[in-house]
Amino acid sequence: MPIDFITSHVYPGDPQQRIFGRDNAYRFEEVIPRGIDVVNQQIQSSAMPDLPLLITEWSSQNPAFIAQTIKECIGKVDTLSYWTFSNVFEEGGVPSGPFNEGFGMLGPWSIARPSLHAFTFLHKLGDTRLDAGDGPVLATGRADGSVAILAWNLIPAAARADVANGNPVGANTGALGGSGSARRLQLELKGLRGRKRVLVSQITEELGSAGPAWKAMGSPEYPSREQISQLRVAAELGEPTLHVLSSGDSASVTVDLPGNGLALIELES
Repeated sequence: MPIDFITSHVYPGDPQQRIFGRDNAYRFEEVIPRGIDVVNQQIQSSAMPDLPLLITEWSSQNPAFIAQTIKECIGKVDTLSYWTFSNVFEEGGVPSGPFNEGFGMLGPWSIARPSLHAFTFLHKLGDTRLDAGDGPVLATGRADGSVAILAWNLIPAAARADVANGNPVGANTGALGGSGSARRLQLELKGLRGRKRVLVSQITEELGSAGPAWKAMGSPEYPSREQISQLRVAAELGEPTLHVLSSGDSASVTVDLPGNGLALIELES
């Protein structure tokens, strides 16, 4: 049988000895892209160096970690498939509570998690990547001439007592690890070509998360129907804020992001 592709999967908490041949080779946040580098090296040194690489499983409940990982994996892999869409699946048994330790962008009772909204933001990016430097930013141009930019504030796992940053089971409290330091990002935009309207949306511990509402209810393991409806609403993304830039071909936009927050900045054409 012919070999059509190479597939693998990697998690940031996997034993680094198995991946890189030694422990503590890379920071927690670097394991996935560096692990993909290892597989690419193996493919390129084989008799079939042009085989496509499919990473069919990775996960995180942290929007900033998701954005950072995807940026670092651009150009390294043909498929980067997130596990999984629904939190309700058979491998770990029947989940309990809306913020259990299961994987998934949707929790029980279809309550959205912040990871779902991270992919909502990613889906709104354009097809053309724009120069944005090396910072925590991913800028793209859309076919209609508008611009979509992701910006994030990833708190390193070493700065926390746990690894909720990229640990796929780190969402059992509904928290993103927002205890890390806030960050003010000042984006210098050039080539505006008349664009003046800027929409800014954010995912934080308070925005796009049902965690605060769930805690206010007393953290019920099995919410009532009314509480489930309230949690679904609380988990929705809020309306973006509108900023109007001064006229000219360049401008500055300031975004304040709490720890592990993610922002989508849209410049309308």
